[in-house]
Amino acid sequence: MKSRSFIFLFFFTSISFFIKSQTCSGCNIMISQNDTANYIVNSGQTLCIDSSGNCLGTITLNGGVICNRGFFQPKDLFLNSGTLNNLGNLTYRKPLTLIGSINVIIDASSVINIEGGFIISSAGSITNNGYLNVSGNIQNNGTLNNLNVINCQQINGNAFVNTGIINQN
Repeated sequence: MKSRSFIFLFFFTSISFFIKSQTCSGCNIMISQNDTANYIVNSGQTLCIDSSGNCLGTITLNGGVICNRGFFQPKDLFLNSGTLNNLGNLTYRKPLTLIGSINVIIDASSVINIEGGFIISSAGSITNNGYLNVSGNIQNNGTLNNLNVINCQQINGNAFVNTGIINQN
């Protein structure tokens, strides 16, 4: 009986050592509650939305990093360059265009909801490990890698990598 308990404890400890919760690091700005302020995130800066945070203002990404673990529901969103790591829920109630060199990573079990179309610039890159829901079309002029689920009307433009599910209505 003791050997089974020991084996279970050893196995559990070993597994938990390798499992890491997704975190945001190097945060210059931390949002941990409802926040309606407007932010410009420049190169070298990181805006973090904690799991209890809700970002509701106008956000402009100009070369920095946005790391979302909570709720990201911006009034306006301008993704000009930089990186967006979505580890939570991003809902944008307008069409979205990636302007320049932007890297968007959607973590497993995370979601991005976009009302309207979604345009990926020629220098833009999307890696979807979670759920990307677009009520309109996706215009892919850059790089699109789908490893989980995309829901949209249709995808146009460049070829893309799909090892997941794409539901086009």
